Amino acid sequence: MRKGNLLANLAKRGYDQGEVRSWRQRQHDAGRPSTLKDFLAAHQLCTACDSTGEKIVGCWWRDTRGVKHTQKLQERGGSEEDADQTSSDDVGPGGPDDGEKVTEMFDRFLKNAVEWGYLTELCDVCGGTGQTPP
Repeated sequence: MRKGNLLANLAKRGYDQGEVRSWRQRQHDAGRPSTLKDFLAAHQLCTACDSTGEKIVGCWWRDTRGVKHTQKLQERGGSEEDADQTSSDDVGPGGPDDGEKVTEMFDRFLKNAVEWGYLTELCDVCGGTGQTPP
């Protein structure tokens, strides 16, 4: 989850951080589920993408020579040789919940990067709206 992007998207929808915390506290005090996912679901926001409308599918980075690389997140059991480690911008679906995490990718590729960022695509559940589909 990208917290900064999530908070910005919730603000666009009229929810500030204090309001989210307050709702979660009231739920917790009443003995009801109170996670962020619970908040999103209760407000008809997409839980698959945390209401951002996009999913992280990998990362890009520039090495010390200025060469740009991209890497898609891998499914568990996938081999590293199958992944694209070249300077390609062609990023397809990927990054299932039980797959590789960005922190693991950081350890393998990004810790010595000069600059890096996320590769994203539209959420396949909400189609990029950030709202629960009807």
